[in-house]
Amino acid sequence: MKNVYSGNPGEIEHKNSWKSKSEGNGSQEIIEIRINEYIKSKLVFTDWDGESFTEFILKPEGDKTNVTWTMESTEFPFISRGFIFLMGGNKMIEKDYEEGLANLKKVVEAKPKVESIAFEIVEVPEIIYVGLRMKINAAKVDSALFANSYGKIANAIGNKTEVTGMPFSIAHIFDEKTGDMDLEMALPVKNEIKLSGELNCNKIGAGKCAKYEYKGAYVGTEKIWPPYYNEVLKKYKPRFSGYEVYANDPASVKSPEEYITWLMIPIE
Repeated sequence: MKNVYSGNPGEIEHKNSWKSKSEGNGSQEIIEIRINEYIKSKLVFTDWDGESFTEFILKPEGDKTNVTWTMESTEFPFISRGFIFLMGGNKMIEKDYEEGLANLKKVVEAKPKVESIAFEIVEVPEIIYVGLRMKINAAKVDSALFANSYGKIANAIGNKTEVTGMPFSIAHIFDEKTGDMDLEMALPVKNEIKLSGELNCNKIGAGKCAKYEYKGAYVGTEKIWPPYYNEVLKKYKPRFSGYEVYANDPASVKSPEEYITWLMIPIE
C-alpha cells in the first residue's frame, strides 16, 4: 500500500490518500475539529460509490475522557449489505473498533501528563524594567544563576528608583531541540534609570497578555510552555517575547509545590 499525506497533522484538510492492489484505493480527510471535543473525517473508497464519515467524540468523565468512535455511510450498495449480514460483518467491524480504541488508549496514556492549558486574557500596564540579558543553554539555568543575576540587578538599581513588583525572566529566543536560549533576568521598576555595563533599562508596552498560572517547582514550566504557546497562537499574534513572573516568594511557602509562576505572552 502506498500512502501520501498532505496538509498539517491535527488540522482541517489533513489527508491520507492510498493506493493498493489488494485493499483498493481511497482517502481519509479531516473536515471538522472542535479542540478537545470532536473530530470528523470523510472516508472515500474510490471503488465504491458514496462517502463515509467517521467521528471521534470526546466527553470528560472526572479525570478521564470517554471516547466514542462512529462511522456513517451515505450510500452502501445493496448487494454489499447482504454480504456483510451473511458473513457476520457487524462482528468483524466491532472487533476492529475495539482494537482501534484499545490502541488509542495505550498511545494516549503513555504520553506524559501536563496540566490543562486554561489561560486568560488580561490587560497589563507598561512595564519598565532593569534587565540582565545572556545567551545560555537551558541545562545551565539553575537557582544559583537566578540568585546571582537578581543580586546584580538589585545592586545596580540601589536607590535610583523603586522596585515595583516580583522578579521575572524573558525568553527572547528558545530552541526546543538544542536548549539554547536568549534569556533576560529582570526586575520591574517605577522609573527609567541610566545604567552601564551588562545591565539595561527596557520596557514592555501596555496591552493585552495571555496569562497562565502554573503552580509547582520552577523547572516544571519548561514542559508547559510549548503546548501553552501553541494554544495561544491559534487565536492571537504575539507582540513581545513570552516571560515568567515569579508571583510569590519561595521563602513564604512550605515547598516548591506551592510556588506560583505566571506565564505571560503579550499579544496584539
